[in-house]
Amino acid sequence: MEVALRWHDSREEHLRCFANSKPTPERGRHAAGFRGGVTAVVNAYARSGCC
Repeated sequence: MEVALRWHDSREEHLRCFANSKPTPERGRHAAGFRGGVTAVVNAYARSGCC
């Protein structure tokens, strides 16, 4: 799996998903799962008092 994240000031999301090296423009469950996982990790990090 390859992942690239970039934070910026815009509130727009740009997400490009692929399955088996083919683009999936309708995204799918893997995109929702990835988004939820990233959110959980960032929230846990912020709440741990490390910042």
